[in-house]
Amino acid sequence: MPLATMTNIGTATTSRSPATKSPCTRGQLRRNQAATDEAATSSGESELPEELLSFVLTHLAGMAVGGRATPELGEITLFEDGTDAAVLAETSRFARSWQRASSVSHRWRAAADEVQLWKVARKLVRGGQLDWSQLKETEGDKAAKCWQSSSTSREEGKDDSWHACTIPETGDETVLLVRKCSQEGVSYDIVRWIGCLQGMRHPCIAALQMVHTSHVHEDGLWSARVYAGFERTDTSLQEIVYGTLARTSHTVVGRPLPALMLRSFLYQLLHSLACCHARGISHGNLAPYRVLAKKLAGEDQYLLKLADFGFSPPTAALCNIDLPIRPSRASPELHADCQFKRYGPANDLWALGTVFAEVACGSRDPTVYMMIQELDSTDEPTLKNNLPMMGTDARNLLRKLLRAEPTDRITAAEALCHPYFEGIHEQCPVVAQYLPRSMPAAPSFLELRADAWQPGQDFLARQPELNRKMWGILYDWLSVVSYKFKFVPRSLQLACDYMRRYLMDTPIERKRLQLLGIGALCLACKHEEVMIPNMNDFIYICDNAYPLEELMAIEVEMLSSLDAQLHMPTVDDMLLPKLVEIGAALALPDADTADTTSPLRQWLQCVTLIGQAHYPVVLHDPAVLARCVATLGALLWCGQTTEVSRPDNGTLEESSTAGGPRPRGAPRG
Repeated sequence: MPLATMTNIGTATTSRSPATKSPCTRGQLRRNQAATDEAATSSGESELPEELLSFVLTHLAGMAVGGRATPELGEITLFEDGTDAAVLAETSRFARSWQRASSVSHRWRAAADEVQLWKVARKLVRGGQLDWSQLKETEGDKAAKCWQSSSTSREEGKDDSWHACTIPETGDETVLLVRKCSQEGVSYDIVRWIGCLQGMRHPCIAALQMVHTSHVHEDGLWSARVYAGFERTDTSLQEIVYGTLARTSHTVVGRPLPALMLRSFLYQLLHSLACCHARGISHGNLAPYRVLAKKLAGEDQYLLKLADFGFSPPTAALCNIDLPIRPSRASPELHADCQFKRYGPANDLWALGTVFAEVACGSRDPTVYMMIQELDSTDEPTLKNNLPMMGTDARNLLRKLLRAEPTDRITAAEALCHPYFEGIHEQCPVVAQYLPRSMPAAPSFLELRADAWQPGQDFLARQPELNRKMWGILYDWLSVVSYKFKFVPRSLQLACDYMRRYLMDTPIERKRLQLLGIGALCLACKHEEVMIPNMNDFIYICDNAYPLEELMAIEVEMLSSLDAQLHMPTVDDMLLPKLVEIGAALALPDADTADTTSPLRQWLQCVTLIGQAHYPVVLHDPAVLARCVATLGALLWCGQTTEVSRPDNGTLEESSTAGGPRPRGAPRG
């Protein structure tokens, strides 16, 4: 059939005479909606009592926003202790939950509009921007000054402002950081700070309460604006010791802390560090002015709050030549004479040891400072003479915190069991109330999972313009980009996780798929890398297919859509412990070569990369992929094995060949 004939047939089929009435009239739409409501009624939806419907929607709002609402008691709280930060944006989880509830029927829409948590959260964001008219700022509030004095960003020349605010409708109090970002997009320290604190629930860590990011046009330029709300505090450890929030020189003398108060403070800080380290996070820049506090009832009763995670060392800084930041209390492995600087939890313990000695003395005595730098070679009488206020157990703990070799340093979890803290729960009411013995241990980093995605979910099924082949092409291209920029493997795998979760809830056009991929990689490298490329470099690698403002916009949109859940375990993280167990990799970087890999580990990373480019593989949980790859690695490393892991965590007993299985480490022949 000629092409013209086919065109005419198609035209005749789809055209209507002027007398034919279009079915897409308003009356027909109303009838369709009525039919939908009638179907919902017949399915039992309308039989749901009003009180039960209100309770269900309030519960859904609380899960999405992170707050708490008990209408029968008149309590509405947007920032609830022990919950994730509320991400306020039109693409965040709270907005999606409201849209889904409202789309059920007119009745559900009316009920959802009356849910107080949703109502307050929607009022705070209007037109994609934070509505300041819904906040009441307290001028001259000390809480804002506490946070401003603790922030490292002022040393970096960042455009920050701190505001102590209250939400009148709920009575929630927060200290709001407003960061005006330039054409770098969302600043890397803000990305790291938010990513570390989202989901961090500990009474001695200053909680992240609210996050809002927006893409604004000012003075002819596009830029990002970040609003981060933090827990309100009253003072800082710096002020408790020295009487001022400002940073002081070594000549200023403060008050030595009483013995019980000193034990309480050290126990609280160790407990908070143990939680951070269990989640794979190091603070990286511990100092008295970065430890905030809440004043409790009673004399000298304080609950400490570890703050300012903006310069928490990323994965790429575990061992490198370039020093990403010079901590104010650098441990020996971070000194300039070390070719390879080793970052990690051990740095925090060294910094805490110096803080321990400082607050015990009430000053930064130069004699004490020089002594603790070489504490391994300091005899006990000298240490006792310089720190007479410390007992035997305190000096012993100080020595373990200040070991020169980081692998010999005591961990935070081990330090909590030191004899120095014996009887602390009976003697200190603050510790007994907020850090009881029954308090569950912090979840392991490898056990963390994002809320928005479950293994096996086909996220491309919700994308009408995308298919599996496009995923493979995109991931293959991103792996080349990651190799060109010399990113660590974790950055690429995090970008994969970000894209997967974003595509679960947000439809995207085919022409913007590459933009999504490079935006995810940009966000991941800001969270994980030391040397971060310029935003224009990412545009250049895309062959200038997108303008800079579109990349900045997708970064802001993705940060909100992911609910700021950026610090997630990857296959590479789960693979390392398994390779360490069979002796195929090092648990910590080597001080002489900075080598953390082995030929087997590099090969398995390539296998993982190839697998994740295959769409059915990427649907599995990272733990399953890590177990499969590690089993293959063990078979190759040991020649043969008596156990092979199964997906259900069981084992298959394999019979050995003639001569029996070869022991680990035996030469291959």
